[in-house]
Amino acid sequence: MGKLSEISRKKAIIFGVGLTVAIAALVTAVVLVTGGSDGGGGSGNGGTTAQSSAGDGGDGGSDTASPTNLRVADTTMLPTFAPTNAFPTIPATGTPTTLEPTNIPTSAPTPEGYYENFNFILMGDTPYVPKDRDLLLQQMQEIRDMVDDQLADPSLSQSLFVMHVGDIQHGKKTNCVEEFFTRMYLDIKYESPLPFLLLVGDNDWNDCPNPAAAKKISDDLFIGLAETHWLDWVFEQNFTNVEEVTKYIANTTTEVTVMENVTRTDVTRRSIALPDTFQRMEAMPENWVIDKSGILIISVMLVQLTSVSDNEFMVTIDQQVKWVMDNINKFKDTYGETPRALVMLGHPMRRDNIRPFFNKLEPYFYDPGWLLKGDVLPGMDFPVLYFHGDGHNWEVDTRLQLYDELNWELFYDVMCDMGGKAPPITLEFRGSDDAPFVQERTDQFIIPDKNGEGIIRIDRRGGTYNEARVYEQRYPWPLTSTN
Repeated sequence: MGKLSEISRKKAIIFGVGLTVAIAALVTAVVLVTGGSDGGGGSGNGGTTAQSSAGDGGDGGSDTASPTNLRVADTTMLPTFAPTNAFPTIPATGTPTTLEPTNIPTSAPTPEGYYENFNFILMGDTPYVPKDRDLLLQQMQEIRDMVDDQLADPSLSQSLFVMHVGDIQHGKKTNCVEEFFTRMYLDIKYESPLPFLLLVGDNDWNDCPNPAAAKKISDDLFIGLAETHWLDWVFEQNFTNVEEVTKYIANTTTEVTVMENVTRTDVTRRSIALPDTFQRMEAMPENWVIDKSGILIISVMLVQLTSVSDNEFMVTIDQQVKWVMDNINKFKDTYGETPRALVMLGHPMRRDNIRPFFNKLEPYFYDPGWLLKGDVLPGMDFPVLYFHGDGHNWEVDTRLQLYDELNWELFYDVMCDMGGKAPPITLEFRGSDDAPFVQERTDQFIIPDKNGEGIIRIDRRGGTYNEARVYEQRYPWPLTSTN
């Protein structure tokens, strides 16, 4: 009987060990089945994204002339101005938004069209003080010089427009009187050589004594300006010298004051108008969208007034999610494929109150899955950028790529420097004739596509002005001290 008990105990032990091994094998199989596609296909994007974040934008290297504050975050670095406890994880709901967009894009064929290389210029949070305005006028002159170079050499990347992501004043000091809006309007109108688009920031609206009055002034001045004023700059006469341009100015009846100091030569059929795909959102005309060479560029209004409750603001969040998804779907319906990249332009940092916007948008890109996030949805494996100001310091935040956040492998949150301490940056988009972008200087950051090849080059053009020697080496012109 004792021997039988001993044998039974051994069998029990063997059975227990076998059961444990079987359970472990089953759990492993479930993880591989449910998460395998994400870990396999996704790891390619995630791996190249992390490498790009650290390698393309890092401070490493021997370039001693690089800006001292140039910090490009890798996937584990936290931004300077975004508190680490400011972004609680908000689980995505089964229904991403109460305003359901139209059909989710399906798998798209490989694009066969020809893509032009192009860029646009971006600035924000300026002018706050009088010396910022002096610097802004110099920056406009620099942009004019860049456009002259582009007109003289069509092989250069052509700039489409200038984008200001909001805050054209210190509202609590200026009290948002009409004078400050009008001055910026005139500076834009008569100094910018390119269509100038401007978002309203919290300083221009929420921080004003009368937010409604300030918003009306801003809307009346700036909505519609970019679509109309720069039409006067359309060159259809195949000018070949300054004299011909001057003669055209003298004989035209349109307003061309901005062209009085034209110095460009060898101009041939250059349109300064916005692309014909430019459209404004009917219900919220401060929002607009452009698609160009497979790139979808869209502005989103995410400024919350103090007088607006979180529940009320959620309606705005839903509107913005629907606006973005409707345009992605429209792009797909028009071209038979989803965009090569999506660039969203807004003003505020990714604070708690606008975090639901990203939480509600992400499920349109990824299958919810079970236990683990599912695979990327067909056709939605393109890089997504949220470009904004508000924090005043350059930052590339990739935290939403992390597993304990949204696990959105190709999402980048990029904040530009305030205009009073750094030049406008350029966002350049790879064309069909271009090799994949690579980082050529430490003041550049490369955004990869789904294959890990650089598709967007963000150029800070020297970084902040406290590294003026770097800036002057590349763009020599008199600088106004910002000290």
